[in-house]
Amino acid sequence: MSLKARYADGRVEEIAGTEALEVYRHSLSHLMAAAVCRLFPGTHLGIGPAISDGFYYDFECPETFSEETLGRIEAEMKTLAAEPLQFEPSLLSKGEAIEQFAARGEHLKVELIEEKAGETLSCYRLGDLVDFCTGPHLASTAGIRPGSFKLLSVAGSYWRGDEHRQQLQRIYGTAFLTAEELESYLVQLEEARKRDHRKLGKEFDLFSMSEEAGPGLAFWHPKGTRLRLVVEEFLRRELYRRGYEFVTTPHVARDTLWKISGHYDYYRQNMYVFNIDEDEFVIKPMNCPGHIHIYKTQMRSY
Repeated sequence: MSLKARYADGRVEEIAGTEALEVYRHSLSHLMAAAVCRLFPGTHLGIGPAISDGFYYDFECPETFSEETLGRIEAEMKTLAAEPLQFEPSLLSKGEAIEQFAARGEHLKVELIEEKAGETLSCYRLGDLVDFCTGPHLASTAGIRPGSFKLLSVAGSYWRGDEHRQQLQRIYGTAFLTAEELESYLVQLEEARKRDHRKLGKEFDLFSMSEEAGPGLAFWHPKGTRLRLVVEEFLRRELYRRGYEFVTTPHVARDTLWKISGHYDYYRQNMYVFNIDEDEFVIKPMNCPGHIHIYKTQMRSY
């Protein structure tokens, strides 16, 4: 399925396939930003790219977004799409762009523009929204098909991924070129939720997480450990069946081994080093030197 895309230089071309889907999703992120800015004056824009399964946009907004908010934003997106609005590109000098976005109070955009290389950048206007990006976008919102997009969730994010910077609100959405594809994807999402490891882990008392320990670090409970051992044993059998062998090497070794391998000279500052009597030992950063030592214990033939 193809659609018309408008490039930064103003030309309009027919595109299809994965390129069309990416442009479609990126255009919807701009449409979402336009809807948010219309509904919640005083909102400041972060970034809003297309991603592998949809799109998102980061907002600095006085309103705390909720599930109910997403419904309002989605309805406003449909209203804007029906007007319809043009995606109008323009080329600005760096100075002009900084002046324009500063006048709109878009301090996050100004920060990005100031760091951008080159003296010219492209912007797209969509109704009252102005955003800078390379494009392309849809020629107009008339190209947005009914029932082809859905806002999914809200999450917190830090500006530029830096926890010391301001916290923003990220709205995730998804879109497909047809309503049928969207519906199929939403069904898959619902099925995945039923099988979410966090849900099942709690429901069946398999494992728990701890903020004190850190994200993604599981504490396996008795039932979970049994399952884990079953999976590990299955993998071991498969590896043996496919001709692999297992070896086990010490978790620590004298610094001599790591000097021979070259790790010591290059990665000393990132290695865990300690002394026993007069010897310096290192907790192994990787398995390779130990495996090479085992290989060297026999005569080998090519």
